[in-house]
Amino acid sequence: MPRGRITFDQLPLFASDREIAEAVVGRDIEKVERLLLSLPKLEACGFPKRTPDGRYTPAVRDFYDRVHRARPSETATAPRQPQEDGQWNPKKKGRALHRV
Repeated sequence: MPRGRITFDQLPLFASDREIAEAVVGRDIEKVERLLLSLPKLEACGFPKRTPDGRYTPAVRDFYDRVHRARPSETATAPRQPQEDGQWNPKKKGRALHRV
């Protein structure tokens, strides 16, 4: 009997690369193998490293959320800088720019 598709919610806390690949791309053998071969490149981009117990699945999910911007990131926007004198401020409509 064929097995159903595995999801991230069904993975253990530390999962094997094959389990993670099946959760990401499904059970298509070619897609799984292609993902397994791309893991070194993904690690260079921040994909969680493998431990003796497997990969930490919450970190894998966070990686894909960041890559696909599924959740806002703390580093997605730069902090606002204070307005300096003499700079144009688009929120102050109708005011002339005066340099002191």
